[in-house]
Amino acid sequence: GGAISQEAIMREFQLPEREVYYRLEQLRLLGFVETQKLDANRSAYRLSDAYQEEVGGVVNPYVRRRR
Repeated sequence: GGAISQEAIMREFQLPEREVYYRLEQLRLLGFVETQKLDANRSAYRLSDAYQEEVGGVVNPYVRRRR
């Protein structure tokens, strides 16, 4: 699946950076998401392969599909 930036999540849910970071890190530690470094100061997150297999067929509405 596609990754979504932390900034996009912050905008969508109107939450402060620190809160979003710690929530996403908890999800990462639990194995639900994986982190992808965009650059030194920015990260993106995506569902982990293992979690995608468990929920099969769930689509991330924030990721545009390639046609």
